[in-house]
Amino acid sequence: HQTHHGVRQPVDVFMGVPHAAPHVGNARFSPTMSPLPWSGIRRCMEAPPACPQPLVPVPPHDVGDKDVPPLPRLHFLKAVRPLLMRQNEDCLYLNIYTPHD
Repeated sequence: HQTHHGVRQPVDVFMGVPHAAPHVGNARFSPTMSPLPWSGIRRCMEAPPACPQPLVPVPPHDVGDKDVPPLPRLHFLKAVRPLLMRQNEDCLYLNIYTPHD
């Protein structure tokens, strides 16, 4: 469910929809190419790998420490960290959220 003006509404979610062919090996700095075709119906239900990046450390929350991010930021970092643990150069995928009819 997603909120729209404070009202929760159902959404359809498509995870890991191919956007482009992987930019790996000799193709790393080439122009984007269409993704390889697939046959049948592609089930897009899993989060795709994240692009390679350093993981941001999640410090323990100490209210008096000015160097610790605000609590909402800490909650966000803790929530996305598991998704960032799976990284791959083959990461050109889209996650699409659309209103459910």
